[in-house]
Amino acid sequence: TTMKLLHSFCLTIPYGMLIAAGGVFGYFKAGSTMSLVAGGASGGILTLMGILNYTEWAQSPRVSPIYDSVSIIISGALAGVMGQRYMESGSFMPAGLVAAMSAGMTLFYAAHFLKPKHSKKRHE
Repeated sequence: TTMKLLHSFCLTIPYGMLIAAGGVFGYFKAGSTMSLVAGGASGGILTLMGILNYTEWAQSPRVSPIYDSVSIIISGALAGVMGQRYMESGSFMPAGLVAAMSAGMTLFYAAHFLKPKHSKKRHE
């Protein structure tokens, strides 16, 4: 049997929005411009990748791998950077949470790259 995975946009859009919201929250709570820039940029790009992925999926039987490629790079980088911050601070919020969520998303994207490619079948 083959494992069925969610379409990546199903998780990429909310993940990107959470990362962006976390960056804005970090800015207002701690005055961290770096949180705003890094979280806002990476969250915005992830959200855009999810929206573009969905838009292409809705219009054609194949979806470009570029969306998941950009997303796995960003989620992997966030997992690494925030994992290091968590190790240094020992504080789960926010670094540990972002690291764990990003590591999970990196694995999710990796699973998408590893699954066999089939033509899209719609159940409408």
